[in-house]
Amino acid sequence: MPSLENDENNNNIEEDEEEQNEEGLDSDGKKPRKAYTISKQREHWTEEEHNKFMEALKLYDRDWKKIEKFIGTKTVIQIRSHAQKWFLKVQKNKTGERIPPARPKRKSSGKEKDKSKHPHQEGN
Repeated sequence: MPSLENDENNNNIEEDEEEQNEEGLDSDGKKPRKAYTISKQREHWTEEEHNKFMEALKLYDRDWKKIEKFIGTKTVIQIRSHAQKWFLKVQKNKTGERIPPARPKRKSSGKEKDKSKHPHQEGN
């Protein structure tokens, strides 16, 4: 099991790399994971940022890029994470607040492989 080290100066967490063979694979034949690093301290959402988030949700539903511009201090990734946690909280507490519908998934361009014809599945 890789050991975890906590660097108290910048809160980085790193995993020791496992031994690799010539192809770069570990003993299980898998590519080893990259070291996990937390590059900076978590930033909490201020009341003002959350209020802007709530207003932006009403205006833009789940258009994360527009919400990012509206809030101005958070990235799309931070906003999506905040939204996911907030949606779960609303559902759990049954507050009746509106959760915008999920955006429709993109249609396949036909370039992806048809998973139903996978050569290693039984019955094909």
